[in-house]
Amino acid sequence: MDTLFAVRNALRVLGRRLEERGTSLDVVIVGGAALMLGGHHQRPSEDVDVLAVVDGEQWSGPRPLPEDLVRDVRTIGMALGLPVDATHGQDWFNAGPAMLIQMILPDGMPDRCTTEQFHALTVRVPHRKDLIALKLLSASGMTLRRRREVDLTDLRTLQPTPDEWAHAISFSLRWNGLPDAFEVDLLPTLQELGARDAIAAWRAS
Repeated sequence: MDTLFAVRNALRVLGRRLEERGTSLDVVIVGGAALMLGGHHQRPSEDVDVLAVVDGEQWSGPRPLPEDLVRDVRTIGMALGLPVDATHGQDWFNAGPAMLIQMILPDGMPDRCTTEQFHALTVRVPHRKDLIALKLLSASGMTLRRRREVDLTDLRTLQPTPDEWAHAISFSLRWNGLPDAFEVDLLPTLQELGARDAIAAWRAS
């Protein structure tokens, strides 16, 4: 089955479950599913990584996900053959990146999100430039080696524009806050990605 179709189908089923229970959910997602749903990159990913839960204008951390939601997620995952991991909480619909919401996010990110409705489930997908910014931050030292390789591969495939590189570098430096962050943290990653023009442009700015 096509991965994008499988993810959309699972989100529709989850949205119907919420509707049947007389409730609703509004979330912001990142990662591979966000890239697929946003039409930016078709790397197969069955993980819907929830960054935040939205209530009006307020974004808040989704941890822990409500128990009834987790039960629905696991029931749907088992029925549709999607990842279910009750031991470590890494189900197909998970709050893995929730720690980011407690930190700095790219300026203007909420206003650039696109929204897709799955019955009572609202899914917000960040703009491509913000997904690139989050991936550069992640690839520059926040995650384990396995996760970093995924981020590097995604960045190579996305081939950021000069404006997107500038946005991503600026965000990572603001998040880091240290005076030598570019040379110590970002430069090795940018060099590994072959982003020579981005390096030169930033140094010249």
